[in-house]
Amino acid sequence: MESLNSYPSRNLIRGSIFMLAVWVAATLAYWKAGWSFQDALYMVTLTVFTVGYGEVRPIDTMYLHVVTMATMAFGCTGMIFLTGSLIQFMTLNSLQQLLGGRRVQAEVDKLNNHVIVCGYGRIGVELAKALKDGRADVVVLEQSERRVEQAREAGHLCIQGDATIFRDPDPAAAEFGTREEAVAMVKRVVEKFAQSGAEATFKAVNDKSDPAFHDRDLYPFIYDLKGVDVAHGEQ
Repeated sequence: MESLNSYPSRNLIRGSIFMLAVWVAATLAYWKAGWSFQDALYMVTLTVFTVGYGEVRPIDTMYLHVVTMATMAFGCTGMIFLTGSLIQFMTLNSLQQLLGGRRVQAEVDKLNNHVIVCGYGRIGVELAKALKDGRADVVVLEQSERRVEQAREAGHLCIQGDATIFRDPDPAAAEFGTREEAVAMVKRVVEKFAQSGAEATFKAVNDKSDPAFHDRDLYPFIYDLKGVDVAHGEQ
């Protein structure tokens, strides 16, 4: 089914083609009457946009009267149609972004313990797909409008925005961990995996009493390559 947005887009294309045809036909008609190409094009432009600067040359023959009246009728009608299509296109796009953004935000507000994928590039696409296949709740944060549409077409909840808004909280607030502490925790998980193996690492991550992997609001979670949650510090 065609999206609602395709109709004003199609009208814009049709209106543009129609106006181009009017411009070419009217310019050639004046040129045929002995006018220079520059004067003919200028006269058509003045007539189509109803500027009213006056006639470039005298309109003193029946042929020129017919050409001028036809240019007024078709040109002005075409410009009204084209302008209306442009306004419709811009208004509809704005409404879709507003309503679509509110719908996505409402869906996100319903989630709990979801995963935020920052960016929907090559890695973000694969990561979001793997998490979705593993039945994890995923929210994609992407700045590019084109990639936002791609993420939504793939079935992901996607919010358009800059991932750099997730900055470190105030280090003075003891209830929050810092970015450096989060990176250090991830490194401890990697070291644990290398030294003790997968099972011991999963067990340590799941053990909330282990301070190495549970510090205030910081805890790791691990997904395998199939998107399955194998260890989660909040569980």
